[in-house]
Amino acid sequence: MSLLQIAEPGMSTAPHEERFAVGIDLGTTNSLAATVRNGSPEVLVDEKNQKLLPSVVHYEKNGCVVVGEEARLRAEADPLNTISSVKRFMGRSASELQNSRYMPYDFIKGEGMVKLNTSQGAKSPVEVSAEILKVLKKRAEDALGGELVGAVVTVPAYFDDAQRQATKDAAKLAGLIAAAIVADTVMFKSPTSTAVDRRMADRMARIANISLDELGKTIFSASISDDKPADALLFTDFKDFHIADHDFGVSQITCVDSERMMQRKDEFLAVMQKTMAERGYTLMILMLTDVLLEGTHLLYLGDEDIITQAFGVQLKDHTCFLPGVVSRKKQVIPMLTALWG
Repeated sequence: MSLLQIAEPGMSTAPHEERFAVGIDLGTTNSLAATVRNGSPEVLVDEKNQKLLPSVVHYEKNGCVVVGEEARLRAEADPLNTISSVKRFMGRSASELQNSRYMPYDFIKGEGMVKLNTSQGAKSPVEVSAEILKVLKKRAEDALGGELVGAVVTVPAYFDDAQRQATKDAAKLAGLIAAAIVADTVMFKSPTSTAVDRRMADRMARIANISLDELGKTIFSASISDDKPADALLFTDFKDFHIADHDFGVSQITCVDSERMMQRKDEFLAVMQKTMAERGYTLMILMLTDVLLEGTHLLYLGDEDIITQAFGVQLKDHTCFLPGVVSRKKQVIPMLTALWG
């Protein structure tokens, strides 16, 4: 029933005692927890039957901490005390943060990892991430009916040692043993994937007796729901950028059936147009990344010559297909940066 069974170093579990561990995707925008039941991967849900947990933490003046969708809804009214995308700050000093002046937070500069000033005092990215992990820990314990002691936590393949250690520290603070830290990859199609990632995942899959491809499809199916409104899908994984004189946004929806998503093109373009006007963007991009096709349907608003020059393609009705492009960080943003110098 559990993904694997673990124990503290030098200790072993008592006979017939189950100690549960799960897989946790600690994401920039959303997070989730998954396990294996009867040999099949399963994403765990909360009391409202929701699989995704928005990676947002709100600190109230009365000492309460709110995590998830309720916290996300408070971001507009109280941005200073509502921390999102904290994964970007893990293991980073204030001087290493890019575009921090565009973020609505009160960063505390000093030696070591950056901290954020909140109504409950200074909070490190480790402490904020731990709040997210605590909620996922409770969700898993409620679903599995036992104490959760360990987790395999995902991190981006580009995370350095400091960022990986910060993730382990967050797990420990949340009351979890980080049994393993594994790079999050797009079913090993992404250029951020490494041979080491694949070997470790293969080994864990053998232990859990599951198919990595089936697990990947399950996770992506959980991430994307056809009944969500277009704006909710668009902002599930959305990032702002400022390069040269360009302010723009890039959204990415990773799925296994992009043609189905493309049927909602007009809805997406309408939300993109509204967002551009509200935020003063010069351009906006939506990446519909299809894991099985190993490419991206790109929806675009703005100067079409930019896309033509950056990727060597022609847009038709604000869309084009980019074969082999699956990473925003490694394949889209660098092309725009090179174009604008």
